[in-house]
Amino acid sequence: MPPNTNRTDSDSCPRCKGESIRKCNISISKNKNKPNNKICTCCGGCKLCGDFLCSEFAPINDIVTILGISLLPFQAEPTDNPAEIDKEMENLYTDWRCQTNNGIIEMTPAKKTGSQSSLEEEKVLQLFRNKLVDLENVAIFPNFKPGPLINRTAFGVNLDNILQTPEKKETLFRAFNLNVDEVTASDPNWRKQINKNRQEKDLVIIFGCFSFVLQVETKGGRRQGNVEQQFRTFKAYLERTHGTLLKNLKFLPVLAKHPETQVGQLCKDYLLDISSSADQFGQWWKNFLHLEAQAEASTESFEKLVKRMLMTSSLVLTSLPQQLSQNSPDSHLIILRKGQWRLLSAPPQFAVIQGNPTTGKSLAVELGLAFLCTEESCGSLVSLGEYSSVQNEIRSHHFMSTDISFICYQNATQTPTDLLQIMKETQSQDSIICFDNFPLEDLKNPDVRNQIRDLMEKSRNLWIVVDDSPSSFDLSKDADWKALSFTFLQF
Repeated sequence: MPPNTNRTDSDSCPRCKGESIRKCNISISKNKNKPNNKICTCCGGCKLCGDFLCSEFAPINDIVTILGISLLPFQAEPTDNPAEIDKEMENLYTDWRCQTNNGIIEMTPAKKTGSQSSLEEEKVLQLFRNKLVDLENVAIFPNFKPGPLINRTAFGVNLDNILQTPEKKETLFRAFNLNVDEVTASDPNWRKQINKNRQEKDLVIIFGCFSFVLQVETKGGRRQGNVEQQFRTFKAYLERTHGTLLKNLKFLPVLAKHPETQVGQLCKDYLLDISSSADQFGQWWKNFLHLEAQAEASTESFEKLVKRMLMTSSLVLTSLPQQLSQNSPDSHLIILRKGQWRLLSAPPQFAVIQGNPTTGKSLAVELGLAFLCTEESCGSLVSLGEYSSVQNEIRSHHFMSTDISFICYQNATQTPTDLLQIMKETQSQDSIICFDNFPLEDLKNPDVRNQIRDLMEKSRNLWIVVDDSPSSFDLSKDADWKALSFTFLQF
């Protein structure tokens, strides 16, 4: 029989004595016969909630200042000036903030497929959204993934040199929150270590108005799984990454579940019913706010933390043909803008990307190929830009040394229909195809649309960047295109 999980104000386990915000009958039931027990047996939520350990945060600027990896600012030349990182962080904050009202920032990836788990996560997110409309200084991170994204293909020679120098390699790993002891010189899988940090969190919310950080994990199955470990891992990640920026903030974990879901060592204060009505959620929310003593974080401290969370989630380390000379390939640190991040954080199977010039569309599909391609898949970048353009020459040279195919016009008489036919005849069922600079007028052609429909059947992923400058027609509002199951993104 599960223990009584009603919160009690008169008793607590020995370790938590005196801290009224962390006591529950799970701890009382385990300690009632051992009054001198000095081992804390609180529920998992009680152990985790409360203050962060605030040490120095990860030295991301060291990547530029010490390691010499160039930062690639948005629509600018590569730079070795670390001050540009702060400028990019400010620009990124403005980019995300302008889409919301009432001081709420929401870093939302492209919409997921309608699986049961994603529908449950969306239901929980909407419960919180409805409650936050009147609050200020709130940042919402659904399906949150810490950065950086790491290209699986070959890097530039500068990164090779860094990884051969122990001191510099340690600096790189510290900047990306890697455990240096776990990544030895004999272990080439340092990218896997970084990917451990990138495990998705269902929902993270920063409440400057209440001075706490909320992590919500949604588990709709029969058991809660390893959710308590997920809470511990993420709290430790925040402490390593953001350090002193967490000062005066509290951590609060929440498990959203169905009534029949079996839970471990979590008392009811940290449990939310996925199927809650608005009124039921309102009562749960009212009780939940009393778990920690509330205070309001200053706007300045709230913005510093949110800016850094936006930036660390948007970091990419890779080599790109658009920014390289033909003779000296190099690795770059990139901070993704909003449209680029939304595309790459939850890559759709089929995507149409529109937007004004200089919004980063071409860069986004190059990155998409770098991250989507595997040893089993065949990746192709198809440029429908001007014949014999400089961009095509640079791309041809770069992709020659990779496992990604580059296709462009071979003479001035070829048309998009010709290249579509070539792709249909040469691609396998597991192909990843990205079209760049696809003329909008051709996409309105029913014959071209039918060719694309046929190509979708042979593609694992198919992305189309529309050359529609200035944007004059929104394909997402076209009934024939909507019927093709594309995800439409505006940059």
